[in-house]
Amino acid sequence: MHTNKSEIQIDILNSQNQSSLEESELLQPKKTKLFLINSTVAIAIYLLTFFGWYYFKRSTLILEDRYLELLGYYLISLFVASILSNKVFLTRKHEYLQSLRKIYISVLLALGLLSLILLITDASTLSRYVILGSMLSGSILESIYFYVSSENKNIKRIIQHNPISYLYTIPDFIFLSFSIYYLIVLKIGFTVLNERHILAIILIFTSWIYSALFTHRFNPVKRSVNNWAATGLQFKFYLLILSSTALLVFTINIKPEYAPYFLNAVIIYSIISFAAFLFLYVRKLPYPTDEVTNVFLRAFEIGKPVNTPVQQIYTGKYKFLSSESDESNVKQKMQFQYLKDFPEVFNFLERELELKSFEANKVMVIRSSDIYNVEVLVHNCLELFVNLHEINDLKRINDYFRLVNDKIAVNGIYVGCLIPIKNRHTIFQKKYPFLISTLFYFADFIWRRVFPKIPVLRKFYFTFSKGRDRAISLAEALGRLVYCGFEIIDLTEINEFVFFVAKKIKGPSTDTNPSYSPIFKMRRVGMNGKQIFVYKIRTMHPYSEYLQEFIYDRNKLSEGGKFKDDFRIPGWGRTLRKLWIDELPMLINLVRGEIKLVGVRPVSNHYLGLYSDEFRARREKYKPGLIPPFYADMPKTIEEIELSEKKYFDLYDSSPFITDLKYFFIIITNILFKKKRSA
Repeated sequence: MHTNKSEIQIDILNSQNQSSLEESELLQPKKTKLFLINSTVAIAIYLLTFFGWYYFKRSTLILEDRYLELLGYYLISLFVASILSNKVFLTRKHEYLQSLRKIYISVLLALGLLSLILLITDASTLSRYVILGSMLSGSILESIYFYVSSENKNIKRIIQHNPISYLYTIPDFIFLSFSIYYLIVLKIGFTVLNERHILAIILIFTSWIYSALFTHRFNPVKRSVNNWAATGLQFKFYLLILSSTALLVFTINIKPEYAPYFLNAVIIYSIISFAAFLFLYVRKLPYPTDEVTNVFLRAFEIGKPVNTPVQQIYTGKYKFLSSESDESNVKQKMQFQYLKDFPEVFNFLERELELKSFEANKVMVIRSSDIYNVEVLVHNCLELFVNLHEINDLKRINDYFRLVNDKIAVNGIYVGCLIPIKNRHTIFQKKYPFLISTLFYFADFIWRRVFPKIPVLRKFYFTFSKGRDRAISLAEALGRLVYCGFEIIDLTEINEFVFFVAKKIKGPSTDTNPSYSPIFKMRRVGMNGKQIFVYKIRTMHPYSEYLQEFIYDRNKLSEGGKFKDDFRIPGWGRTLRKLWIDELPMLINLVRGEIKLVGVRPVSNHYLGLYSDEFRARREKYKPGLIPPFYADMPKTIEEIELSEKKYFDLYDSSPFITDLKYFFIIITNILFKKKRSA
């Protein structure tokens, strides 16, 4: 029996995806079970030591109210510290000294967190013997437990030999010294400084040394370059030294009025030190993304719209003109095999595509973000490619689209999906209560939308996140598709996912500057048909310029001559446009003499093509302006806009200065007092 190679490959990929899914499902209960076992053992141990020390101190097991409250803080601190140190996920196969290291870090973090809580709640009357004794005793019992249960008791050095990098160590020591001097010594004063304060300062430096050794702070590049865990080690270092400081302040019993000086000094040091870490370390990492580099306040040229054939409006099912005359069985395979668990996706494809027009051996369906699944294919071997995994998890979206373009034949179909930005809040709302979902969404917004746009933090974001679960707008995703040689046929939303059907019409664009900068320049038609570049502040999602024809073909124009239902403009973009903030950089064009104060809008070649041939030739004879006559007449259609501009040109020909002056005052009155706005 003959089996086609492509069909075998599809079956292999499907089985691989299924096995990976099954494996992850098997691992999840094991990890949960491990978490529960370690957490239960730890709680039992520390409850035993807490009550033991309390009985030793008070000769009773009945807790007083203030110690009952302490027990709650005590358990919370232990739980949070065990999560931060990953102690709860220790297994029997871990090297024993690695377990000891995590226990040490966990106890130190727990003591530091508990000390902070007690400092805030002013619990100076509580016994430090109960707190310190129970935690230290608990850590010893925990060490015995992990030793007994460990299968790997070979004693190896935790702190491996690692040459010190003076580039990191010396500046870090200076930052700490200055923070201590200015925020502790000078704040307290030389005359008030006593032996307790000096002892605490010495112990802070000691804690800095040991915490740095445990987290390889003295040489982060050599220890963990190309590993996102390097940044995690830095955070652990700051948590360790902050916890140590809180513990010292509490143990030495620094007076409440002086305690904040020590904590503030370490916090300020941590902020300065981490900022230095970003510049000295993160910049050395490779940049694992295909995003356009964003240089702050540099105006990149907005890319030319891709030169594509006139886009079709598909009124029926799309057919691929196959060379085979016999009917394909793709529809049956799609419905009962490849998409049997995705009936809504099948219905969408069956509605948009004539599935039987594709050859079965040239169809591929996968659910994976692994680029290898596409790399192994032959050039132009597919007529239909479907990937059910969201593109949000792709490390290099453009590279992936280019690769798919290479593997699909001309007029072939690519079906994919994404979770657009507008649906991310909905996902959080379905998972969590309102308040928690709002907090999580805010954190998600800062991390996944703000960090990637800031040059200094950009590498840090992609290093740490690996480009996974990226926040991407629908406009940017579709713009990237068009940029990479595809034409959008249709879209649909299923749950929180947006599925798209795109047709390959050409190779990827060679434009090297897709719009990504906050300030950019657009190609526009100037006086006598000369090309000029108009500067503006970004109000659209990145790559939006490649969707201009797509938006027009499907939505046409709204009142005022703007594109109707233009989803490329987010809410903040509309606000900037209403306030004319986005047009402030056009003052550069005014100074250069490329535009004048009053005049018709500088438009693109595509928009200019919407005018009649006769008027288009006349319009190119005039210099465009910063303030258009549109706001004097407020036309609603492209025909009315043409008549409004023709009226302005007729008056301008007879009296240029008077016409511009008259229009200027009419427009300013309409905008400021009559609140007239463009659509």
